[in-house]
Amino acid sequence: GTTGRPKAVTLSHANLMANALQLKAWCGNRTGRDTFLAVIPFFHSYGLSTCATGGVAMAATLLLHHRFQPETVLDLIQTGRPSVFPAVPAMLHVLNQRLRDHQGKWNVKSLMWVISGGAPLMPETANEFASYTLARVVEGFGLSECSPVTHAGPLDGNARLGTIGLPLPDTDALIVDAETGADVLEPGEVGELIVRGPQVMLGYWNNPEATAQIMRDGWLLTGDLATRDEDGFFKIVD
Repeated sequence: GTTGRPKAVTLSHANLMANALQLKAWCGNRTGRDTFLAVIPFFHSYGLSTCATGGVAMAATLLLHHRFQPETVLDLIQTGRPSVFPAVPAMLHVLNQRLRDHQGKWNVKSLMWVISGGAPLMPETANEFASYTLARVVEGFGLSECSPVTHAGPLDGNARLGTIGLPLPDTDALIVDAETGADVLEPGEVGELIVRGPQVMLGYWNNPEATAQIMRDGWLLTGDLATRDEDGFFKIVD
């Protein structure tokens, strides 16, 4: 809805399944070994894919709570001992405050991976939460048009704070000239991020004109300005 009237994204069953399996592969195909703390809403594409479909694809236990309430979430971490926590930066910021003000009240060291999305993650927020939990805190990126996840920080300890990480398996990503949309830019140059993969939408519902503006030869134009470094890590800049 950022461009005026809201547009409905058409996602196929194959789109959603592809993204679930991409996330499963990103987590190392740990079938049946993990518990997800699922407190981000499933009506949003982020919660739907990272918790509901992705968690089920991994045969994970889903520790459900219908609303983010800091103390309740910390109690759930202590009692349910989840290993994976999909979150947004605002959640981590508030949890940091509680853990800072009540040091030693909650044992949150069961967490192994925290995947943050939905907004830019400040390195200091990630580092502070990691200090309390000993978890690896990484940032990801996506948009509803991509089911939604396209990038994530590696979970093997090689993530780079301040970046959105690397493209998921079977996902292509390029930085192109923002004006022409054609010329592929060199590492370090700022341009538009475009992506291609099995998670990319069928189009906007009953809106071929809007679809034509964002889809080009199988590539989806995200509208986000980004850079890519020599090692393939992407960073959103505007």
